[in-house]
Amino acid sequence: MRRFRLALLSCCLGFLLMAIAPAVHAGAPALAQGQRIYSADAPLSVGLHSTPTVSDWNNDGKVDLLVGEFTNGYINLLLNVSTGAIPRFNGSARVLANGVPITMSYG
Repeated sequence: MRRFRLALLSCCLGFLLMAIAPAVHAGAPALAQGQRIYSADAPLSVGLHSTPTVSDWNNDGKVDLLVGEFTNGYINLLLNVSTGAIPRFNGSARVLANGVPITMSYG
């Protein structure tokens, strides 16, 4: 049976909420209560109608975020800098290809 760790991400009024399974499960996971995600000491705002997704971008075992912007189509990477169970992010950077920001259609 395949083992996995699940994270559920939600965007509410431009702020992110995340619920993470506390451990890797072979069966159906039980999610922890949703937590508001912070950058520095403020709730992380990604703008209305943004499209967040969860990934371990840098293979460090932490949940990172990729967030698509609705207004201009840019994709932003937010690396998890937390040392604990609740993710914490320290700013964002645009995802680049050959030095140019990647954009997607929006609107």
